[in-house]
This record gives sequence, C-alpha cells and structure tokens, in this order.
Amino acid sequence: MPICGTNSVQDIIHVTVTKGLDVITSGPIPPNPLDLVGLPKMEQLINSLKQTYDVIIIDSPPIGPVSEYIILMKYTNANICVVRSNYTNRNHLEKINKLYDDKKIKNLSVLLNDARISQNGYSYAEG
Repeated sequence: MPICGTNSVQDIIHVTVTKGLDVITSGPIPPNPLDLVGLPKMEQLINSLKQTYDVIIIDSPPIGPVSEYIILMKYTNANICVVRSNYTNRNHLEKINKLYDDKKIKNLSVLLNDARISQNGYSYAEG
C-alpha cells in the first residue's frame, strides 16, 4: 500500500473507458484524513489537475460530524449536495441551510435523488 504523498499525480490518475473521464480513487482510509486535505500538497494536487482538466469533481463525505467539505470548498466553484428522498435526515438539510445562511457554502445547489411521484406530485419524507 503506497504511503500518502509518495506517488506522482500521473501515478494516481486512473483512465476510465469513458473518453475524457479520469478518476483518482481515495484508496484506504488514512489515519488523519482531515489533516491530509488541509496540507499544501492538496492545493498542489488541485493546481496540477487544473493544468490538464476543464472540470474537477471532488466527492466528499456527507455533511456530518467531519468537516472535509469545509476545507475542500476553498477549491470549488460550485457545490452540489445530493440528498436522497426518504433517506436523508431533515437535520442534515438544516445543517446545509445553516452553512449556506452563514455563508460557509458558496454557489450551492441541492440535488434530490431517488424521488418518487405521488398523486400530489413530488414529496419529500424524512428517512
């Protein structure tokens, strides 16, 4: 298993069968994930990727007790919170609203996933 920070950017990029779509997988969970995303190497990685790619998508853990998303937002131009109908707890939606109201999330969109159409139209029920 490689040690964090020992591989080149080219070593960690995986080319997919979809033309123009490359990925960097997270790999094993490091002992200090919050510390790693805040390191200067993270900024160097993002800047290096910007030289090659038009769009960079960062998939972070859901909003909860850990704050990777707050650290990573300094690299984002747009933020999409995916919420699953009948699954995502409304308390998490309240956290998203608070972060937005407190101006801690910029350019926020919310994507409602797995919604079902009822007789009265779309509905959201707490999961």
